[in-house]
Amino acid sequence: KEGFILTNAHVARNADDIKIYSPITSDEPFRAEVIGLMEDLIPDVALLRLPTSEVERFKKYCGFTSIPNLKPANSLEV
Repeated sequence: KEGFILTNAHVARNADDIKIYSPITSDEPFRAEVIGLMEDLIPDVALLRLPTSEVERFKKYCGFTSIPNLKPANSLEV
């Protein structure tokens, strides 16, 4: 589960190089790659992934042993 980022497809659609910035790491960029995105923008969703080396660098930079994550939920059941 570590290293996966859910974002909007329009954010990643035509990107040649994706860098992720976190408020925790300030100006330190982390390289990400597009795993998949919705072609027709409905829903407007893309899945990015930080390579293992970037996940490890992020954890070391932040002093984390693991990266906190959110559990997806079904909005119809909430």
